[in-house]
This record gives sequence, C-alpha cells and structure tokens, in this order.
Amino acid sequence: MRNYDGKEYRYKSSDFLKSKGVKILSNYLKFQPCKKGLYYDISLYEGGTGVHDKVSARFVAEPSSWENIRKYFVLQTPEQAAKHPEWAEDFDWLVDCEEQSESPISAASTFIKSQKKDFQTVVDEGTAIYFIEWSDVNSWSVFWGNEECINFLSFDQG
Repeated sequence: MRNYDGKEYRYKSSDFLKSKGVKILSNYLKFQPCKKGLYYDISLYEGGTGVHDKVSARFVAEPSSWENIRKYFVLQTPEQAAKHPEWAEDFDWLVDCEEQSESPISAASTFIKSQKKDFQTVVDEGTAIYFIEWSDVNSWSVFWGNEECINFLSFDQG
C-alpha cells in the first residue's frame, strides 16, 4: 500500500539495517537473491506528481537465478524486442535505437551504461541482456549478466 506522502524512501545495500531493502528488492524480483555479494539502491517516491520508483541491483548468479527470472518474467533480448510486431517501436524509443544502422544490442548496451549504478557491471561481449516485455519510457526493467553475476534495473513512473 502506497502512502502518497510526497517523501522519497531510499534503501541501499550499505544501510545498517538491510531487511526492508532486501524485502522490497525481493518483491520486485519475485525471488530473494543471494545476500552474499548483493548490492542494491532503491528509491521509491509517491506524491502529487505520481509514483517514481527506481531499483538497481547486482547479485551473485546462483544456479536457480536465471531460471527464476525466466519463470517470473516474460523476457525479450534486444534483437527479439526490435523485431516484436507490436512492441518494437516503443523499445526502439526506449533505448534510442532510431537509426537503422545501429544494432539493438549496441543501443541496449548504451542505454544500460547511461542508467546503471557504479556497483553494476558493464555490458561486454559475453553479457546476456533481457528486457521485460512491454518496457517503455515510462516503465521498464532490464536484466543483464552472465553465469556469475546478474544486474537488474527498473524504473516506473506513473
């Protein structure tokens, strides 16, 4: 239940008391990530201008992590999103892939680089990238990583 009190609530992995932040992150992810090596920064605002939520996380990829993500979310790679018959235009606008010559992966990588926190890993050649289907400029979520580490970014404005 939201308060709509015009206050921003912040939760970071560096906080002394972590249980509330981990619980909120787990609600976004729909599973609890491994606490060892977990970094997060969560900003939740509810007020007269609406809702503005920003969630950033990096966590160790346990054997079940990618499986849980695929189980709970409809995911699309940048290439799939760019070819999606109903979503491609919104996806291209989100990652600023207006140019026909730019690859969806390159545009997605640039987008992630512009949005990620310092504790999150960079996208490199071996990185898997998955957007939650129907992400757009007002509400989007993206996972990226490999078999060792997973990063998550989510933004919601409404």
